[in-house]
Amino acid sequence: HLTAYTYLDPASRPLFMNVLAEARRRGVRCSIDPSSADLLRSRCDLDDVRAAFAGVDVLFPNLDEAQYLTGCADAADAAEALLDVAACVAVTCGADGAVVASRGGVTRRVPAVEVEVVNTLGAGDAFAAGFLAGLLAGDDPADTATATAAQAVVRQTAR
Repeated sequence: HLTAYTYLDPASRPLFMNVLAEARRRGVRCSIDPSSADLLRSRCDLDDVRAAFAGVDVLFPNLDEAQYLTGCADAADAAEALLDVAACVAVTCGADGAVVASRGGVTRRVPAVEVEVVNTLGAGDAFAAGFLAGLLAGDDPADTATATAAQAVVRQTAR
């Protein structure tokens, strides 16, 4: 699992690309969190970003990042548009839950678990961790992801 923070810096971008290339060469499944629409928008070319992320197994953009990557306002439309980049896309939408799309699958909205939110810092990371854990365990990854994110947001800090 990679975040795009490494990709954002031109000095570390080759490392990001080499890690992805080596993982693919070895048949290792990969996922990416785009990290920050604002930073990607201000530091990178959109076509280059999409090309760099292309071929990953799972992409975890938040709604702002999905909108940047696709130009689509709606989370479901953006998730489906990103299926040309990743085999599975899980767009997080905060209190509105998430939208999960996969090639050959049905796009679905997954509600957030209702909790008293204390701090959202780390919620996206927790979502991705839960999704990947659920995927590897053979559970419904979206349900595992929303439950994990809910555990993160009820804490003073998730990190």
